[in-house]
Amino acid sequence: MKNCEKCKKEYPEEYIFCPTCGVPFTDKENPVYWREIAKNARVNGDIQAAIDACQNCKRIDGTNPHTYFVLGSLYYYSGEIQKSIDSYRKSIEFNPNLADTYYYLGISLYRSGSIQASIENLKKCLELNPKFIIAYYWLGITSYHKGERKNAIKAFNKLLKLNPESVIAHYHIGVSLSAVGKYKESIPHFQKVKESGSENEAVLFHLGTAYFRTGNFPLSIENFKKSIELNPEDNRSKKMLDFMLDVPKI
Repeated sequence: MKNCEKCKKEYPEEYIFCPTCGVPFTDKENPVYWREIAKNARVNGDIQAAIDACQNCKRIDGTNPHTYFVLGSLYYYSGEIQKSIDSYRKSIEFNPNLADTYYYLGISLYRSGSIQASIENLKKCLELNPKFIIAYYWLGITSYHKGERKNAIKAFNKLLKLNPESVIAHYHIGVSLSAVGKYKESIPHFQKVKESGSENEAVLFHLGTAYFRTGNFPLSIENFKKSIELNPEDNRSKKMLDFMLDVPKI
């Protein structure tokens, strides 16, 4: 029989958790015990204790993909990105069919500067689950930073098809469209962000630039002025405004 350390009640040996208070019985050769320890440590913000508990899980049950998945997230939180990558890859080795693992591996790879590998894993995530909406966002971000602006636009468009109200997607597709010279197409996206109440200097600067490039100078000036009003140190908008208003004397 087992005695619960918390409520002091006695239960049969096959019990892993106390059915009264939910506390795990001390069984250091049972991976379920260490998983519970890891979960509680994570909830309490003790990432290292959670990692140590997962290492014990790995020692007992070294082929469980979930253990490596959890380790991947814990190492990510602790800033140990390469260990995070290695753990996610190990998880995939034991179960290559979970979209979540490829997604989080893609994020860790992006953090490590491995942009192409990040893109490949995000694509694999979407291949397994085409409705994994947030993966389209990161595929757009990684594609943009790799210089693949058209692929970034495609990714953000797919995100907006699934979630038309995604403000951040409207912002980034606007930036991507501007980067390839499609200023007219970018305007509705920046307007969507502005109308959402997320008005900030970056949105106003891009909107001002888009209006300038499409020949709508009054709206361009209006947005540059508003950007400077929000942030007097917005030198980008100041330069554009000075350029537009600096009419040479005849």
